[in-house]
Amino acid sequence: MLRSTIAPCREAAVRVAWSQWSVLGGQVGGRFVAPASVVDPEALVLFSCALRDDEPRLWDLVGGFMREWSSLLSVQRMRNLAAGFPTSVQHILAEVAAVAVQDGKDARWRSLAAATARGYRQGKVHEPTRNIVDPPALMLRLRLGFGVHARTDALGFLLSVGPASATAKEVAEATGYGAMPIRRSLDAMATARLVMREGSRPEQYHVLPEQWISVLGDGTRALQWRYWHMLFAFLAAILPSRQGLVQEQSPYLESSALRRIVLQHRAALTRNRIDVPEPSDYPGADFLDGFGATLAAVERWLGENV
Repeated sequence: MLRSTIAPCREAAVRVAWSQWSVLGGQVGGRFVAPASVVDPEALVLFSCALRDDEPRLWDLVGGFMREWSSLLSVQRMRNLAAGFPTSVQHILAEVAAVAVQDGKDARWRSLAAATARGYRQGKVHEPTRNIVDPPALMLRLRLGFGVHARTDALGFLLSVGPASATAKEVAEATGYGAMPIRRSLDAMATARLVMREGSRPEQYHVLPEQWISVLGDGTRALQWRYWHMLFAFLAAILPSRQGLVQEQSPYLESSALRRIVLQHRAALTRNRIDVPEPSDYPGADFLDGFGATLAAVERWLGENV
């Protein structure tokens, strides 16, 4: 039952990955709905690594992007986000870094390059910046123009949720950087009048998207932020292998393992406003049913947020 429940969610997640790669220049082939939200490049690379054995073509895209455009990714942010993914993904990250160093000649990744990278087919990523003005490519567009910094990503998040306000802690959670670097970045941009600061304890920061239309175009109004790095980490914990999530064991032990995963990644569900069953409503082995309902909800959400 569990494998049949996981399969539709896996398919929906893979469609999302292909759709997002199309924004970054991936030669995805077939028909894919354009993403409705801002693409998180580091999260997409990590999730593609999680799916590498089942979807080897995704590794071609990871390798191609790291070869050509690793300069648009943050080493520190990649390291930060990887901590929330399974250990297997963190090991593959060493290969990702090796591609950036050896093929991309990007020395910034040397501290993470501790493995020999698996081979990949070249030419599967072409002109990653050709969609740079489209709303889903906002993070790369800002980085290309302003550099790869916590400040740049903080601005991208505020533009995506504007005119709503957020605290430094909320911005840090959304972007995957430390709270202090984000606070310093927000205060600097507020001093420069690029973002607005209001209130105290805690201070709130916001931007007015309409003020950026002359720079970013009307697409600014259509920006949507999703907490992809959180959701991809959750999906990576349950979807990476078609061999099954948990080997043969009792329903009680199996449900306990699944419950731990859901509780560990609960923020991924709440921040993305995915309505899932409350685990406490499914005691003991009954959580197998609760987990199935959780995956069904995630599958529906993925279909709506491709």
